[in-house]
Amino acid sequence: MFRNNIVVIAVVIIMVTLIGIRSATSKDYVALLICGVPADSLDLPYQILWNNGEGKEKGYDEFWNDTFLMWELLYDHGYTDENIHVLYADGKDFSTIPRYTANPITFPDGIVDTSAYYADVVDIFTDLAQGDSAQGIEAMTDDDFFFCWTFGDGGPFSLPEEPIVNLCLMDSDAVIWDTTFADYVDSIHCEHRVFWMQQCRSGGFKDDLEDEKTIFLSACNYNQLAWPADDISSFDCETYVEENETWYLTTCHHGEFNLHVMNAVRGATPKDSLIDADIDGDGFISMEEVMEWEFEHDSGYLCDTPPYPYHVTPQYSDLGDIGSQTFLDATPIVSGHINKNTTWENDNAVIVRGDVVVDSGVTLTIEAGTEVIFLTDFDAEKSGKDTTRCELIIYGDLVADGTSSDDIVFTSSASSPAKGDWYGIVLRDSSSTLDHCTIEYAERGLHCYKCSLEVNHLDISECNYGAYVEDTTGVGSRTKLYLDSTSISDCSKGIHVNKGALRLTECQLNNNSTGLECHDFHVFYKVVPPAYSRPYPDFKDCVTSATTSCSLINATTSCSCEVIGVDI
Repeated sequence: MFRNNIVVIAVVIIMVTLIGIRSATSKDYVALLICGVPADSLDLPYQILWNNGEGKEKGYDEFWNDTFLMWELLYDHGYTDENIHVLYADGKDFSTIPRYTANPITFPDGIVDTSAYYADVVDIFTDLAQGDSAQGIEAMTDDDFFFCWTFGDGGPFSLPEEPIVNLCLMDSDAVIWDTTFADYVDSIHCEHRVFWMQQCRSGGFKDDLEDEKTIFLSACNYNQLAWPADDISSFDCETYVEENETWYLTTCHHGEFNLHVMNAVRGATPKDSLIDADIDGDGFISMEEVMEWEFEHDSGYLCDTPPYPYHVTPQYSDLGDIGSQTFLDATPIVSGHINKNTTWENDNAVIVRGDVVVDSGVTLTIEAGTEVIFLTDFDAEKSGKDTTRCELIIYGDLVADGTSSDDIVFTSSASSPAKGDWYGIVLRDSSSTLDHCTIEYAERGLHCYKCSLEVNHLDISECNYGAYVEDTTGVGSRTKLYLDSTSISDCSKGIHVNKGALRLTECQLNNNSTGLECHDFHVFYKVVPPAYSRPYPDFKDCVTSATTSCSLINATTSCSCEVIGVDI
């Protein structure tokens, strides 16, 4: 039957809005939190039935605590306060203890931006869909990421074939029905979207929101109530565990679902006791890992016998199978295929957790000043030339044009990096440009296969192979690597050529165990002084022509030279 009760609604929409001109292919993240019921018992609506109304005379501080924790989670994961829009109760922070109070020096006006009435919610959805220059909000685009989180009670429900549920706000006579909510959401452009829902009957929203670009996770099914954290172990359903922590003799409460999903991403409880929800060990928590943690730790799901008072069935939907590659971090975390023109911007580091493949006909542009960080000894895709290490594989085009004062860095994620931490940049049948780039700690810093590549001002160091040139034929091969004003240093092998063509102009090969190594074909190279005018043991039947100044082995000065494959 219909329940005309008022509930907490906490909606978090994650996007970081950049005011100004945006790249057509940039990815933005914004955060919106909406909590539609105050925590103070004096202001609670009489209809509120959260926790079956028990403890209502003392208020429900979890409404504020979890709103604050969500704001804190986003802020700690790279979102600025200006990009986290908080709609809470009557528009004022609710703070009783320092743990849930914003730093008054950093945030003198608190974290709440405005109240949480129905009209406020409509306004923010409209602003995100259409933009509002007066508020400094830009319209979202098809490249953006959208995350929505709701907290509280909800109602009513109907038949399983077509569940009809709603969210209630501060207004005593206003609710947002699931279909209307979905219409507002659908008006916003985005590439992917994620929903976490804590309110009662939240599972009823799943059929309205799920599609191939959406991940949906709720505390319960369409016909179930959601509950506060209960301090009961999910492993034996009776042992006490601290979920509602105590500060200064005050117990701080949370929603059961909220606590577990936020703990999973935080990697710690509100009291900073460490937890580990990182199943695959990549150092980041995906939405799939959040789901696994929730299902394994929610006592309402795992316990359904006395003394446990209720049972819930969390709902999860991932029709597009994107949960393992979707994260709440503001920093882009990437793997898999890029099938449309894409720009990696320099306002955030880019984390590569698995092979990234730029498809044929597609251009990946990396802005000057961008740091691209490859996870160490890890490949979420388990593909490419090395299934245990990340690769950036280019079948299309890579445009990585740094500057002398703002280079592009490709590096390892390790705190103590070493040669071979990641595989390298692999160019296959590709036409690309690299200028003023630093490549370090790779297996093969630059690996060219059946492509022609001319690069300038590279600094390649601490790799097992600085540059690796490979083809299936010698003379006439398509693989040509032209290095200009490039330094290759401290590598096991500076340059390895296995068929193909190599030209070095004003390059330095310093402190490599082997400077230049060639296999399976005759070469000639121009060298002086005369001491170098003889075949080096790594070369087969070499011919020399002493016409320019060049040193190929552990060079300490600039050099110009050619290495050209000849049929055996």
